[in-house]
Amino acid sequence: MLLDRPDEAEAEAREGLQLSPDLMPARVNSAQSLYRQSRYGDAADQFAELVRSNPTDVSVRSNYVVSLIHAGELDRAHSAASAAQRAFPGAAWFDFCLARVEALRGHGSKALALLQASLTKDPATRVWLDQVDEFDRYRGTPEFESILSRAGKK
Repeated sequence: MLLDRPDEAEAEAREGLQLSPDLMPARVNSAQSLYRQSRYGDAADQFAELVRSNPTDVSVRSNYVVSLIHAGELDRAHSAASAAQRAFPGAAWFDFCLARVEALRGHGSKALALLQASLTKDPATRVWLDQVDEFDRYRGTPEFESILSRAGKK
């Protein structure tokens, strides 16, 4: 995969799909190339098909959920993240994704409760906070700071 040249990567992925349309790596490469081009809706559609054919692949589920979040498809993102949360109950990532969706919806108490659940499962979640901006409106609030301090971040 040509990570720094997404247009060429997409062409390469399409060629791989023509040669082996059922080959999982070719299908994943195609969806990832769309994501890297910020074609989140198209990527989400491809990841949705991959989830249907590989429901136990946590990476495919993660890419699907994140694509939906970036595409602004919050209802689908919530549904997909909830399903992934049920399929992988120990994975803090899907609690974090649900927290992002709730934050984008403006549901602060739900977002913060899910963030807390994510941090409880895996304190490393706090690193992910620096990579997204959905929680910016809550930063500095007593509730947010309390969650972080319980997770060990000052």
